[in-house]
Amino acid sequence: MWSIGRRLRALCATARCWASAAVAFLVSVPPGHWGHAVCDEIAINWAAPAILTGALLALGAGKLELRSMWARGALVAAVAAASAAIFVALEPRCLGGPYAMMDPRLRAIWFDHVSEMEPLWKIARRSPAAAAAVIIFPAVSLVTTLLLASARERRGDPAFLIAASVLVAACALTVAVAKMCMYAMWLGMPLVAAACVHLFTWLRLTNLVWRAAVALLLTPLLVSAGAIAIGEAAGAPATAVRDARVRGGCFNIANYAPLAQLPPGIVATDIDFGSFVLALTPHAVIAAPYHRLADGIIATHRIFTLPPDDARGVLEKFGVTYLVTCGGHAPPGMSAGERAASLWGRLESGAPPDWLEAMPAREGEVFKVYRVTGHAS
Repeated sequence: MWSIGRRLRALCATARCWASAAVAFLVSVPPGHWGHAVCDEIAINWAAPAILTGALLALGAGKLELRSMWARGALVAAVAAASAAIFVALEPRCLGGPYAMMDPRLRAIWFDHVSEMEPLWKIARRSPAAAAAVIIFPAVSLVTTLLLASARERRGDPAFLIAASVLVAACALTVAVAKMCMYAMWLGMPLVAAACVHLFTWLRLTNLVWRAAVALLLTPLLVSAGAIAIGEAAGAPATAVRDARVRGGCFNIANYAPLAQLPPGIVATDIDFGSFVLALTPHAVIAAPYHRLADGIIATHRIFTLPPDDARGVLEKFGVTYLVTCGGHAPPGMSAGERAASLWGRLESGAPPDWLEAMPAREGEVFKVYRVTGHAS
């Protein structure tokens, strides 16, 4: 049987839940988009169920006559069903996940080749050390959560139960999609911090410096670094760099300096270079690795995979000034014949069309830059 104090704490916790969800929605979403439903960010179809759930649970928690476990369970189940119904009604496509509304053409040409979207077990087969670095802090968080749950009073604390539940969900999602490890880390930090307090007591640490040192050892960065170091010491094979772009220095910040010295223009380049070009040069790009930039990503793929004359039309449509390549990474989904006939194939063979002017390059530069001219091929 819950005490009145515990009921009041539950009431306050659920009230904060729906109020914070409402404030987050109103502050982060422009008024013109309040009615738009999307699957991958805060929107009405996510905020409305969260607000409803918090409000109804807050009202239910205030009913002191609901003393039995079955009554409380029935309330939670009813609220969950109502929230789920609203979520589905507002945008049923989001049942397919956060990327359900993404242009399906992006999967074959880019999205399915993003390593962080792979399941953890697939990464582990290729690189055990990388998989260990991803999962180690979420695993530490789960262990500390189990230790914290050994206290009987904590197992009945709604705040702890909520924190533990969302952590478990985030860890399960991490196994399915490695990118979700960030959420598992964020949600695990408060629980690890709470465990540190108990660890200080057990170790009888009263000095602030020693406490800070111990807490630092349990941060995600050092825990992950320790997992990699242990794996290497145990003889785990070194991670092979398969991506020619990485081996070629295409993601090295210093290598963008020569490109930044060119007069500002619009750049067509590998999709994954787009954010680097934007951050490190005065140029604009037509695509970057962001799933909402569907038109630009598809256009960039077409530029490199179409025959030169057809690719030129796409370049002119987007007003491209420079065509930039690096690393010899072929666009996915092309046969050998298609690669040979494509603009990418022409560039790799050293035979660019006449309307592309190769810009002078100094020794050691990794990017090949072509200026789009008005000459016909």
